[in-house]
Amino acid sequence: MQSTPVDTSLCQSCGMPLAYDRMLVQFDGKAPGQGARCSYCSHPAHDPAFQRYDGEKAWLLDLILDVYQCEAAQRADLKPLVQKYLPPDSPRFAQVVELVKSVPQKQRQSEYDAIVLYSGGKDSSYMLLHLAKRPLRLCAWMLNQGYQSPAAIQNAQRLCERIGVPLVIDQPDKTKMDRLFRLGFDLTTQQDPALVRSVMTYGSACWPCFSTIITHATMFCSEHHIPFCFLGTQEGQNRYDLQGRPVLAGMGLASLQTVTDRFAKPFSDHAQQQCPEAADVLHMAACHTALVPFYEIIKKPAPEEQIALLKDVGWQMPNNTGPVVRTA
Repeated sequence: MQSTPVDTSLCQSCGMPLAYDRMLVQFDGKAPGQGARCSYCSHPAHDPAFQRYDGEKAWLLDLILDVYQCEAAQRADLKPLVQKYLPPDSPRFAQVVELVKSVPQKQRQSEYDAIVLYSGGKDSSYMLLHLAKRPLRLCAWMLNQGYQSPAAIQNAQRLCERIGVPLVIDQPDKTKMDRLFRLGFDLTTQQDPALVRSVMTYGSACWPCFSTIITHATMFCSEHHIPFCFLGTQEGQNRYDLQGRPVLAGMGLASLQTVTDRFAKPFSDHAQQQCPEAADVLHMAACHTALVPFYEIIKKPAPEEQIALLKDVGWQMPNNTGPVVRTA
């Protein structure tokens, strides 16, 4: 069977494969090698002119939550609220207005305002710790596909207890998960462009993992009427519209269902054909929950600072967590 050729050159800014952009959005950036950047890092939303208003980025989360608290009548014109955070002559003012128009409204039937897709690692734990200080009814939601150690589960439980956030652990059938993971390893040999494009976002080993996380999350969010879902992927991985655009690119927040349809459905369809006995693990629900890429609107601290803050509230660093070492 002929494999789909994959370019392994990476963006020098975020580390994402440049082949992803070439296949999906026909974006070449600079020539591979020194100075090569992906469509995300080259997007005008990363214009340095915006950085003078950007700062620590916390203002954008503040604004999103302020809009969330607004009554329906107040949403008729959001520009005055945006002006409290961003000068109207900002080159990104119009994009921010469009973004906050997509902020969901409060729902009386919602059990929580937001869930955090929680793995127990330092990035998702820092995200959870930060959001727990906000005026949100928050839930830490974890999918344990059967590969989490008891120590990792206890670590997550300990942190959630210390900060007063309920932890929900969903656990699919491990035998079925094993089948899906094995299915993932040969995805780059497929000739379906939708499969190859999707798998390149996280890699063949991790794609079944992320696909099951977001499909199961739609089920939980739909059942509990959750307005927000916070995602803690790295800034360069926030391809949640599968177009390589930053959140401040003149579009609104994507819904969790939209992301699932674009990202996980190709794998679900493939699983239905190749191992239908396990495909039900990828069942998804209609869900309008807004997906918020946390590290695109909040600046991530240095790893040492993250770990120190988390240890102060009882979190213990997993054996596979450590400082990120970048090479030129």
